[in-house]
Amino acid sequence: MNMLWLFCWLNEWLGLSVIVIVLLLICLCVLTVRLRLELDDDPVQIIFFVWWPITVYLGWIMVATIACVAAWLVSIGFQGGFVAPETWTITMIVIATALFLYLIRKRNLREASLVGVWAFIAIAIKQWQVHQTISITAITASIVLLVAATIHGYKNRETSPVAKLQRGEW
Repeated sequence: MNMLWLFCWLNEWLGLSVIVIVLLLICLCVLTVRLRLELDDDPVQIIFFVWWPITVYLGWIMVATIACVAAWLVSIGFQGGFVAPETWTITMIVIATALFLYLIRKRNLREASLVGVWAFIAIAIKQWQVHQTISITAITASIVLLVAATIHGYKNRETSPVAKLQRGEW
């Protein structure tokens, strides 16, 4: 499905690419739930080779879905109606931050939220010269996610892979 999305995106079939990436996001969410990612106390191998790759990929697809929808809306001439484009962007950052915080709190998916940190820092850098309000919002969102992930990791440090490796568990 990822290849299909990439094919649609590179051929600038943006409407179709939105449909494909939303389906991909749904599949990853179902996979996350069915595999109970980061809900059980699994061995380090499962964490390294199953949980983390899927979780990071989920975070990336969440960010890419928002970017893909935004690109499609621009391509069809959507101007934001009565809301300024800058306000739409800030709203999307806030919504994405809330989703990532939900993933940390309810599913223990800190790694997905760290993808959000990376994406928001990239947005902040790109928008700094043009829209500092967007940049400041993105930096704030990055800090919020980083702090939330750090606190969550600290609270759950006994079941972390580092603690397991220190105890000789593999």
